[in-house]
Amino acid sequence: MNLINNVIINSYSALLLILIYLQSLRHVDSRTLQHRMYKALLFTTFFVLIFDTMGRFDGNPGTYFSVFNHAGNFLLYLFNQLVPALWLIYVGSQVYQRNDKIKNLCFIILAVFMLNAVFLLITQFQGFYYYIDENNIYHRGDYNFVPYVLALSLIVVATIIIFMNRKLMQKKQFVSLLSFSVLPMLCFLIQSFVYGLSLMFFGVTIALLIIYFNIQNHTIFTDYLTDLNNRMKLEFFLKEKIAAATPAKTFAAIMLDINNFKSINDFYGHSTGDEILRRAAKLLRSCVCPDDFIARFGGDEFFIVVDAFDYEQLQVRIDKINLCINRYNETTEDIYKIEFSMGYKVYDPETKMSSAEFQKQLDILMYADKQDYKNRQKSAKLQN
Repeated sequence: MNLINNVIINSYSALLLILIYLQSLRHVDSRTLQHRMYKALLFTTFFVLIFDTMGRFDGNPGTYFSVFNHAGNFLLYLFNQLVPALWLIYVGSQVYQRNDKIKNLCFIILAVFMLNAVFLLITQFQGFYYYIDENNIYHRGDYNFVPYVLALSLIVVATIIIFMNRKLMQKKQFVSLLSFSVLPMLCFLIQSFVYGLSLMFFGVTIALLIIYFNIQNHTIFTDYLTDLNNRMKLEFFLKEKIAAATPAKTFAAIMLDINNFKSINDFYGHSTGDEILRRAAKLLRSCVCPDDFIARFGGDEFFIVVDAFDYEQLQVRIDKINLCINRYNETTEDIYKIEFSMGYKVYDPETKMSSAEFQKQLDILMYADKQDYKNRQKSAKLQN
């Protein structure tokens, strides 16, 4: 009965993984490390499910049951660490920009993998992890917990990295990454009380599904160049903020435009222009609070939504952004500076202004600031 139950559970999991993979061909960019790791996770989990099913063919010694049982359990224990290993690299690619940090994670993974392989070889002679008797019946060894502890150690490291860098993530991204730590462990606890039932990789499959939804959402609502929210996401977010705004609790928005961007693009080329946009996005991220909403509005324009209820609060936020930008320009070694013209305003719910009307007012204010900037430049040239 356990064989039938496990075949059904693993078959559903495998089918779900196939469907996720087919969908990911359209929505997941394989050029990035994190997405390559995600697809590798799908493949590895799929094959581990096959190995897990093969390792459930107890009894009937001298038949193909015996071959499946021996091969399935050996391969399952051998690749038991591969899923959490790939998960650790995936988390590292989500968080770290430096390759040396990801390489350090690979050294940890290699050490764990080699240790498990040595123990597995010992198992074939000493029953360290498990043994299969003459009746083709699987039995847990005295140290059956070791491979699970090794796998858990990799998941714990990944979880620590997620928590340490949670402020750099959006809430949905944090929750989806955390699901990979919680769901398989929850399923593992359940199967610990029901001997012979395999649920852990079903939990992995559900976690991969949740992560896929996050990837899809990220792809639809993220600007590909700057990794900020895109115009579509801004429209949805701004309409929600307007609908929820009251005289007692409203919000403010800032529209920004990079000064002299056309000149930089024309003189240094579009590749440099793209790099400026990426640096501007990173700079603005560092200037605002984690809960603020920031999007690329289009071209060299950006849009920030902040929780400010009056102009005094808004001015404090503007001063903070200006100070942050000035510090960047004072310390950067680049030959070009990043400067912005800004239009900002507190939304007044009593005007019942639409999202488009509010954006238009911000655009007018930003244009006025842009003209002031150009006039200051002309005055400075005349004085020189």
